[in-house]
Amino acid sequence: MSSAPPTSATPNPPVNNVYQGWISEVFPNLFIGDARCLLYLPTIRKYNIKAALSLREFDKHLCQLYFKELVPQHIWIECADSSTQDLLQYMDRCCHFIEQNLNQIQDGGVLVHCQKDISRSSTMVIAYLIRRQRRGVEGISKEMRLKRDITRPSRNFMRQLRIWKEAEYQIWESDIDREDEEILQAKPRFYINLTRTGTEPEEHQEKRIPKAAYQQYLDGSALKLKKKGLRGNEILRSSTPDLRQVVQQRFGLGSLQ
Repeated sequence: MSSAPPTSATPNPPVNNVYQGWISEVFPNLFIGDARCLLYLPTIRKYNIKAALSLREFDKHLCQLYFKELVPQHIWIECADSSTQDLLQYMDRCCHFIEQNLNQIQDGGVLVHCQKDISRSSTMVIAYLIRRQRRGVEGISKEMRLKRDITRPSRNFMRQLRIWKEAEYQIWESDIDREDEEILQAKPRFYINLTRTGTEPEEHQEKRIPKAAYQQYLDGSALKLKKKGLRGNEILRSSTPDLRQVVQQRFGLGSLQ
């Protein structure tokens, strides 16, 4: 598969209406979108989306009621667009998922989405592109905005992208256990909940030693959390609206069981 960078010569305008949400192709067969586009089945069919990476707060089971038959490969990472959210720990896994599906899916698309396709989704797509193309963060970010002008990783996520680049796409001192990739291949649908702790699953915590730049970031985040009286991103649940009500009101989907 060609690794040529996305170009601005033929920009792909985002498609949108009140129901189907925003979706834009930022790299051949790689799409970025908001939360609504994954709830709108005609959009999934139109762009032949066969794999999706969701970076959001709410319950994964809701959306899967609608797209699970059409999108056989799906990762859900529950995360916040906050000043302390750590996406670095999942970049290797997510980049592998995107690359694997772009290579294996025939004439199908890979969708990366968050709430409004501004910060979290663009962060993960940029992480993938700078690793694939071995290019700088700012250059890829600028080209992303030509494809979808509102895509702007937050200050926190831009710092993480620079660490990702500085660490040469490996934030751990030694080779990590590839158990996560084995899970992806054997059970492509799995859920990572960051709401309670903001960290990796407990069984992985002692297996990896962060590189210096990543450790410095973790230490800084820990201080911010301590000042807020938090251990991680516990605030997510209390600040996130009930998506079931939102979906019922906006899409007229009736009772969801």
